[in-house]
Amino acid sequence: MIFKFLKKPFLTGLLVFSLIVNTCPLSVLAKDNTGHFKARDNVRNLIPDRQIEKIDESELDKLETSVSYGLIESLVTMQGNPDCPWQQQLEDGDFCIKKIVPLYDLDDNLSQTMIIYNDGSMIVDSDSGEVIQYSFGEVDTEYFNENDRCYVDGLSHFSVLGNKVKDGIYKGKDIDKVKNGHNKKQKNRDKKESNRWGTLSDDQKEQIISGFRCGNNEGNPTGDYITDPVTWIKNFEKKQGTTWGDVKYEKGYTKTCPEILQESSDYPHYMDCALISTLEIMGYYWSLTASEKRLAYNSMANSSYYSMDTGVDFDDNDQIFKIAAEVIGKPTQKTSDDPETFFSNMNYSFFENTLKNYGPFYISLYQEPYGSHTVTAKGVIRYSTVNRYNATFNYDFALINDHWSKTSGSTYLSITYGNNTWYATAIKVNY
Repeated sequence: MIFKFLKKPFLTGLLVFSLIVNTCPLSVLAKDNTGHFKARDNVRNLIPDRQIEKIDESELDKLETSVSYGLIESLVTMQGNPDCPWQQQLEDGDFCIKKIVPLYDLDDNLSQTMIIYNDGSMIVDSDSGEVIQYSFGEVDTEYFNENDRCYVDGLSHFSVLGNKVKDGIYKGKDIDKVKNGHNKKQKNRDKKESNRWGTLSDDQKEQIISGFRCGNNEGNPTGDYITDPVTWIKNFEKKQGTTWGDVKYEKGYTKTCPEILQESSDYPHYMDCALISTLEIMGYYWSLTASEKRLAYNSMANSSYYSMDTGVDFDDNDQIFKIAAEVIGKPTQKTSDDPETFFSNMNYSFFENTLKNYGPFYISLYQEPYGSHTVTAKGVIRYSTVNRYNATFNYDFALINDHWSKTSGSTYLSITYGNNTWYATAIKVNY
């Protein structure tokens, strides 16, 4: 039995190829005493939000290690299978992780780890890192986002929502009854320890996992989640075949603005990115209680400007700010003095001046990897590179809150390679 999300059957069997040293030179990976924490964050951010809430620290330890082994095994698969599409994706910088899915046995032990790539997936034993299955082809990641937990029972996989099994051989049954009905396995059964690749240090796991994180600065003009502009620039120039030199920081300007994560917050509505941006911008101007934020959110959600199907129109962001501010007792807000502009008028100076004069502001856009989305712009930064003829090229980035768990913290948009769907709305607060 295979999961319903799979577009084609798994290829099965153990891999027997040896890893060529140059494929993944673990012995020369850079040392970084924060490696454990970086790897932990990378893993946590790639687990479906509905599932991460139930995962404890010991399970995250196992996931860090098993994901690292799974990535190495995926590199071996590329070398041993001429039909594997991952090799070309690796060369193009497009081979990366989209999701990490923990799979549990019926004793609720973390049993297997599934790594979903842009094209295909790899499942490994969570204790030994041994390959269980792998596949090439599209995987529906929304399947996992919509479920609370995924299970494996022998060769069968299935998912659970609430307390009901959604698919597979136990479809429609209560998960607790399924667990109680199966033959309990020995609690102290021997676990096979992996010695195929040896023991990985925290720093090595960080280097492996961060190197293949989906959207982790591959260098596509508008197709990446950008969390490290310097890495993004280097990869971009490599893809373009340019011969620029080192990346140099030129200047930057930022504002402190709280970030609220859409999927992991208790704000309930879909397509509420503009509502979340509003709460963030309000949090820059005023110290709000939880009840005030909830009142403001509900007032926006219940207004005529918001729809659960389409969200908020790009040119109505100041209207919902007006509603949210006034419902918590702030002075009546005008909208006629809130500056709005299209991308054609945006550059480094625009971002810096708008931040200085107004504070964090809305950017509504339609651009991969976000699709139709509204983010909060809270900073701007410029880097430069110089070619062998001493010609300088500048790369400008907007520092944003995108409200997404996978990229929380420092996330950027390339202003230099943005597209004309961007629309900025700043708020002139009327005190």
